[in-house]
Amino acid sequence: MVYYGEFSPKGLPSTPNLNELKNTLDGKARLFVANKVEGSIWNPITGKRQRHDACVVRLQDKKSKAVLDFKYPEANDDYILFYKFELPSNKQGKGIGGELFTRYWKALMECFDVRGMESPVLDSPDQQPVFDDHRDNWRFEQAAPGQTKLHSWWTKLGGVAKDRAEPNRLYFMRFKQACAWVTDHPDQAQRAQASFGAPIYSTQQRE
Repeated sequence: MVYYGEFSPKGLPSTPNLNELKNTLDGKARLFVANKVEGSIWNPITGKRQRHDACVVRLQDKKSKAVLDFKYPEANDDYILFYKFELPSNKQGKGIGGELFTRYWKALMECFDVRGMESPVLDSPDQQPVFDDHRDNWRFEQAAPGQTKLHSWWTKLGGVAKDRAEPNRLYFMRFKQACAWVTDHPDQAQRAQASFGAPIYSTQQRE
């Protein structure tokens, strides 16, 4: 369960990473912050359990209102965990989603020392949030045998289900990490081939 508090432009962590991200976005996106309830931890001093929150940052494109929500990475995080990327329904199908996601991925890679981004809900529609406006959801439609349009879209943007134990978790790796993964998993390289022609990599890297 993902629970956010209200997003606000106030209270953003004052860190070099976020300051650099603001400069990288060059005024084209707004930053907001909220708390995500991750569970509770035992406090031996008070003898009670206390809520454990995580900091969630939202990038919102000023023009399209597209949003990307991610957990602010801690010092030992290898990947930035992101929970949602979505355009308003009237902006979908116009070819701007992939461009925006690629731009945000590159911006985050410039500003955070991580191996890439990951999300636990992108491969399959099984864990997708339920929409409350009863719209038709193209994500659940079949694109190819055994593959949803959702999976196809994210694969073309670079997502790889590199952990067989968690097939719903997709990773968007830096080029160096992607090369290392292919070297270590040659049996899976062909299955993930489309992901490495993704726009998150430069033309030279894709070639």
